[in-house]
Amino acid sequence: DWSSDVCSSDLDAVMPMSQDEAAAALKEIEQTGNHVRELHAYAGASPHFMIWGLVWMFGYAMTEFMPDLRNLFWGGGIAVGALLSVVAGRMPGYASDAHDYNPWRYAAISGGIAAFFGIAAFILKFDAREIDAFIPLMFAGMYMLAGLFAGLRFAVCGAVLALAVAFGYANAGEHFGLWMAVVGGGILLLTGVWLRRA
Repeated sequence: DWSSDVCSSDLDAVMPMSQDEAAAALKEIEQTGNHVRELHAYAGASPHFMIWGLVWMFGYAMTEFMPDLRNLFWGGGIAVGALLSVVAGRMPGYASDAHDYNPWRYAAISGGIAAFFGIAAFILKFDAREIDAFIPLMFAGMYMLAGLFAGLRFAVCGAVLALAVAFGYANAGEHFGLWMAVVGGGILLLTGVWLRRA
């Protein structure tokens, strides 16, 4: 009768899940959490890709047209890019952990990366063109590595950037700087837009 159906329905509602059902539910929760973290990483990285895409465009373009002043242009571009990245890291909706964000830590990381590239270039005795290829290749490798932990889109950016650098180095000749300004900087800018649309 009606009362027995109601009691049976109530009993089914409070029955514990089977082990397989519980495992499936936990797996779904974990996948959802991973997806949310991935989207959060994309949103946080988006403005930084755009900023450094513009820095690359500026630095490589100036290197192409005024090679004697390359250190001045790159030094200024990197300083402005680092400052804008610190500001972007504080922006609501973009900072990965706004309450834990430490601009000095970010500056230390940036300084450490710059020191590594400088020492590597000094030891390996790269010429200007080789440096212009070596640094973006290293960043491409870091993006691909980040893709293993933070999201596939970082790895895609790294792979495309590495291929673009290799192609330009082999084929762009004396206009490699211009190639990197347009193609390399463009890849970073487009990646920033792509991450923002995640």
